[in-house]
Amino acid sequence: PVGVTEGTIMWFNQNNTANGGGDVDWMTLPAVGGARHDSEFNIGYNRLDVKQAPVGWKDEADGLIAGLKFRLGEESEKLPAIAGGVSYFSASGLYERTAVYLCATRNLSLPQEGNLGLRGTAGLRWTDAEYAGVSKSDIIPFVGVEARLAPKLNLILELESEHKFPGARTNTPFSAMLRYRATENLLLHVGELNTGFEDSSAVGVGISY
Repeated sequence: PVGVTEGTIMWFNQNNTANGGGDVDWMTLPAVGGARHDSEFNIGYNRLDVKQAPVGWKDEADGLIAGLKFRLGEESEKLPAIAGGVSYFSASGLYERTAVYLCATRNLSLPQEGNLGLRGTAGLRWTDAEYAGVSKSDIIPFVGVEARLAPKLNLILELESEHKFPGARTNTPFSAMLRYRATENLLLHVGELNTGFEDSSAVGVGISY
């Protein structure tokens, strides 16, 4: 449908190893909706609060989340569904990223008795990013799997190749999220996320309506 169809609030907490201890609180407030029958948009706000324990240092960064996704081809018996899109993420002076991506998605097993369903995605993302004053463009492969563990419970796993920023600590970005449908319109989220710029991962909780 055209218009906003879902709003989410997510909160993550991460040990801030890069700054000698302390932690990072990260909140996102995205909204998702339909632009046309074959496309969807997302737009939202994110905020980072970075704290360094030994000297009580604190920094804050906020910014914009935005994206547009197009369905380019429907899944058939022989071919996967194809989608492409653009996305933007910023955190005032700390990190900024613009990306264009293309991906293929396919049902690996359809829901049936004794099998609740499995869906896989693979794609490529061209990214132009700036982190801590260093700019870099790259083509990054990514994969994802969504498995229905129970009629109201899904597990979503995502993995992409390591970001390569000269002089910056990097890791392999991944996320693992459990999503529970509490009611027809209410979703609860809990999971783990590594953005690729820290050794440690963030633990997060959220709610969508």
